[in-house]
Amino acid sequence: MRINSLLSTAVVLLLLLTSFGPSNAEVRQGDEVSIAKDEVIDDDVYVFAQKVTVDGTIKGDLIVFAQQININGSVDGDLIAAAQQVLINGKVSDDARIACQVLTLQDGTDISDDLIAAGYSLECTKGSRIGGEVKFAGYQSIFAGRVEKKVKLASANCQLSGSFGDDIEAVVEGGDYSAAGLWGVEIPTVPKGLTVTESTDIAGNLKYQSTREADINPESKIAGKVEHSKIESDVAQPPTITNRAIDFAKQFFALFLIGLLVVYICPKWTGQVVNNVGRRPLASLGWGVLTLVAVIAGAILLLVATIAVAVLLGIVSLDNLILTWLGLGVLTTAVVVVGFSIFSTWIAKIIVSVWAGNRIINGPDWVSRRRFLTLALGVLIIAALTWIPFVGGIIGLVVMLLGIGSTAIWMFTKSEPLVPGKQEA
Repeated sequence: MRINSLLSTAVVLLLLLTSFGPSNAEVRQGDEVSIAKDEVIDDDVYVFAQKVTVDGTIKGDLIVFAQQININGSVDGDLIAAAQQVLINGKVSDDARIACQVLTLQDGTDISDDLIAAGYSLECTKGSRIGGEVKFAGYQSIFAGRVEKKVKLASANCQLSGSFGDDIEAVVEGGDYSAAGLWGVEIPTVPKGLTVTESTDIAGNLKYQSTREADINPESKIAGKVEHSKIESDVAQPPTITNRAIDFAKQFFALFLIGLLVVYICPKWTGQVVNNVGRRPLASLGWGVLTLVAVIAGAILLLVATIAVAVLLGIVSLDNLILTWLGLGVLTTAVVVVGFSIFSTWIAKIIVSVWAGNRIINGPDWVSRRRFLTLALGVLIIAALTWIPFVGGIIGLVVMLLGIGSTAIWMFTKSEPLVPGKQEA
């Protein structure tokens, strides 16, 4: 089970939505930010840096965004962090909510309340303690310390060797992927699937879902029940000819019905973008690639700008606008992403389908009066080509880029006019 970047993004947004408190927080930023051992900060602290080291005491919450974070001192409030690597060897008196690639709770770690985390790897070493619940989603996890309350986790691989005061509920699929050395940080090795070592002591039940039985050492102590729910292997079975025929029919009729609306409502626009495909195929392909990259980059920048403005609103004491601004920014980003996805999945294919059918029936230039027959033939051709095993995916990508690019040319450049007498019936 591979946790992708969307999960981390969602967690960071959730942390932001719940993190803004009093507006008199202290803000620190720079390449490296350090809070010395004898330093005591009475307010909440916001830190933005490449590397952050906390050796002192923070009386309020610590909200930190960095590449590397080291917590050796104490945080009396919540710890909210997003980073590549987080190392904790100190005390957190409230919740810790963390999104990072590699999270390590070292021997001196004491988190008094809940730990909520997402990332590639979580390691709770032997001397660590978590006083509340643990909720973790990531590729791998090691629990060698003490967890007082319930543990809920979803990992490809998990090793239990610590003590637990309540139930453990786990979804463990078993994975072979390893990122050791990939990001330049030390990452522990975890056996495949769920492993329960001889030093494990569970006061409650162990309930787990997995594709195979866990490796449970007979000397481990489990006071409650061990319940295993088998997960069926997600290895895809080769589709039958009947299934493939049904999929082909679904794709054909879906494209044809949506295409009917497009060519009926917008015949002139259809003719212009279809002509762009035929007259400027390489330009359409290039514009398609540029547009795809621009939309993805724009959505990311919009999300980053939304978060940055929300932080600034908190700094300048406009706390009542933060949630509204975050909601508006996330909604706008979602509309852009969903709208572009719908266009690229359906409308772009329809454009190229109409071009293909028109090229066969009418020649190189668009003729509106046969647009429904043109659409039907073109959709049949494109659906058949994308239905071909292996190469169908590549063809589908090229079709999508051509449709996006021809539309971009129509939007941002002067389209060549339709042939006189052929644009209308």
